[in-house]
Amino acid sequence: MKRIYLSCAVVLLFIYACGPSLAERKRNADANHKLGLKYYSEGNIQLAYVEFQKAITTYKDDRDSYYMLGLVNSNMGKLDEAIDMYIRALKIDPNFSDAHTNLGVAYSAQKKWDKAIEEFKKALSNPQYPYPQSAHYNLGLVYLNKNEYEKASKEFETAIKIQPNFEPAYFQLGQIYERMGKRREAIVNYLEAIKINPGLVDAHYYLGIAYYKEGNKKLAAEEFKKVIDRAPDSDFANSAKNYLKVLK
Repeated sequence: MKRIYLSCAVVLLFIYACGPSLAERKRNADANHKLGLKYYSEGNIQLAYVEFQKAITTYKDDRDSYYMLGLVNSNMGKLDEAIDMYIRALKIDPNFSDAHTNLGVAYSAQKKWDKAIEEFKKALSNPQYPYPQSAHYNLGLVYLNKNEYEKASKEFETAIKIQPNFEPAYFQLGQIYERMGKRREAIVNYLEAIKINPGLVDAHYYLGIAYYKEGNKKLAAEEFKKVIDRAPDSDFANSAKNYLKVLK
């Protein structure tokens, strides 16, 4: 009987010895991850998903593949699954600010504002986070949705200080000032957004409305025409056409 147990032990040791080493599993997972990134950059979400899944199956502590699975699931509209993947990435690395930011974005999409705020602030607590403007911007969006305009404007302004050509933050400041009845400030920020990105249709549209409310028919008409030229089949264009009829 002892001889049989000994033989079994030898077989088990042989099996374990023949299994892939940690370094080999990391290399294989890295190969899957890189292929997943390639597919993701090409817009092939399904194949990217398969490769990232292979990566975490091969190496369960692959932080970046959990993170990418979060992005993939977000793109597929599977927010609960995305949240789960971001949380798994953060269990491996609690200071992973990109994961905190995108987890906050997922919570925002579910209108879980307090959870979103918590994640954006965690992202910003890391002084080595290379993209703090992203967290500030998304935090501003949360405050905007909560109608906390002063807090929102502060976050958008901070994002612009970090990245002066951050056109979405200028646009959102325009939206805030419009809601606050500060039309001139709204116009200034819409113009800044358009200066950075002349193709920003929504900025042209809301700038047209601001001019219309100011009684500047000529400038309003110019902006509405730009909306129609740039996005003829959009809801913005349909609305712009109605404004142009009124302006005639």
